[in-house]
Amino acid sequence: MEFKEPILLLTYKRPETTIKVLKKILSVKPKKIYVFQDGPKKEFKRRDNLLYLKTTNIIRKIKRKQKKTKINFFQFKKNIGQRYIAKKVMDIVFKSENKIIFLEDDTYPDRSFFYYCSLMLNKFKNDDEIYHISGCNLYYGMYKRKISNQLVFKSKYPHLWGWATWKSKWEKYYNPNIVDWDSNKKKFLSNRIDNKDEYRFFNYFISKNAKKIHTGWDIPWIYKLILNKKYTLVPNINLI
Repeated sequence: MEFKEPILLLTYKRPETTIKVLKKILSVKPKKIYVFQDGPKKEFKRRDNLLYLKTTNIIRKIKRKQKKTKINFFQFKKNIGQRYIAKKVMDIVFKSENKIIFLEDDTYPDRSFFYYCSLMLNKFKNDDEIYHISGCNLYYGMYKRKISNQLVFKSKYPHLWGWATWKSKWEKYYNPNIVDWDSNKKKFLSNRIDNKDEYRFFNYFISKNAKKIHTGWDIPWIYKLILNKKYTLVPNINLI
């Protein structure tokens, strides 16, 4: 049976993991895949260039062999970088799609991850509390213990190792530049944080990201969802 939800794979220069993740994606017979490879950096050394080219060739080879799955391969000529890459690829995908399952070349999913995402994307598309679907349960992944008896539970923490979301919800809040931290810092740290460890973590990373010292694309999304009390769905076992 054809898997109907669109899937995005973000890769760079990890040929071995790229082929593993891409084959796992293809195992569910998806109708459509978007594969993105950020452009090479100017300071690439010979080994970096070889790994980058090998990754490119793997994607092209698999794309040529596919007859039923449409693979849309986007390779950027210039390096977009960690801060802006998510916005860049989501802008492209959301020209044609209203939801997406998002994987990177270092996130290896169980096959059940795809069906879980599909079910949650359809069930909660109109739910104004749920903005993010995580396939990753770090607690179970580390300790092999469940923190909930529910198959799926709500969390305030968006995990970005294998996830899914909707166009309308992403575009409502995502901005790769945190421009309102000064005005929201007190509210966020006073009303959205539960303990000292959280305070230290979020104050450090959001402050660094707002000042463009930390360049991760994920912090602005995490910040906005927690700030606006939007929740993440988490499976009670780890699917990544």
